[in-house]
Amino acid sequence: MTISVLKPGLQTTIQAAPRIGMRHLGVPRSGAADCLSHALANRLLGNDLFAPVLEAALVGPSLRINLNTSFALTGAHANATLNGESVDFHRALHARAGDELNIGPVGIGSRVYIAFAGSLFGDDILGSMSTYLPAGFGGYRGRPLAEGDVLQIAGRYSACD
Repeated sequence: MTISVLKPGLQTTIQAAPRIGMRHLGVPRSGAADCLSHALANRLLGNDLFAPVLEAALVGPSLRINLNTSFALTGAHANATLNGESVDFHRALHARAGDELNIGPVGIGSRVYIAFAGSLFGDDILGSMSTYLPAGFGGYRGRPLAEGDVLQIAGRYSACD
């Protein structure tokens, strides 16, 4: 099951557990900039606390959710809509296949976290799926999301059936 990127936002990446013990190879911990918001988004859905999520900096993405699932938004507050209707942060929300999620510019803060039930699938490099932009690895092909990208969902698909 998938999620399609309609608009990527300013810089949206997949972030997950940090890379620990790789500094001797020149690779820092990486991972979410706001680890508490990352963990909270996953906790709201019953995911592993370090499951991969989307981290959107300053301006969030527009996504087409191609499956019935639950999702959660945490971090910096932004105007968020599902099919044009406002949605709340810090709670489990439900989407149906074909729904469109839009995250606007953030108000206070800098990063919004978008978690999906069962988590996202990313490239696992050196023990983490977190995107590390300077080296171009992890996450989704080691780069920020782009228009037309299709993300895979691993695990539970239909939390709202």
